[in-house]
Amino acid sequence: MARDSVYNTIPAWIVRFDAQRQHRNPAVTRSHTIPRILSGTFALLLVVGLLAADYRATKADTPTKVEPATKTATPAPADKLLYNRDVRPILAENCFACHGPDSAARKAGLRIDQRDAAIAKGAIVPGKPTESDLLTRIFLAESEEGAMPPKKSHEKLTTTQKDILKRWVV
Repeated sequence: MARDSVYNTIPAWIVRFDAQRQHRNPAVTRSHTIPRILSGTFALLLVVGLLAADYRATKADTPTKVEPATKTATPAPADKLLYNRDVRPILAENCFACHGPDSAARKAGLRIDQRDAAIAKGAIVPGKPTESDLLTRIFLAESEEGAMPPKKSHEKLTTTQKDILKRWVV
């Protein structure tokens, strides 16, 4: 009885394989086939586990550089400023809510997520930071009229973020 309960817990594909094998060779019994399949499966799992452990051990020996997660972009060296890495996160966090892709929420008809549209509106004047409206407004004092981001947005640009935007326009 205990033997039958053990065979009831064996997966169906093993039982089908066993039945096909017995049909081809009646001398092979269920008691011989299933232990062979299970021991082969165990050996395969053991080899895969050992290989995975060896891979993890060699991977652990190689030094990896772990960078701390930051809320905003970290400034890059002066000659290596990248839009997607350095500038876009600042604009997305502080500006895109009012000047981004959502036409219903867009203020003043200004879209700064598209470079050509921002240049056409005069928000960005490449190579001329003093003429760029974007830079003029972000460097205004918070209390002044037209300062960006506005007080009601509860966003504030750090001096590092302002410098990154200035380097990007230049």
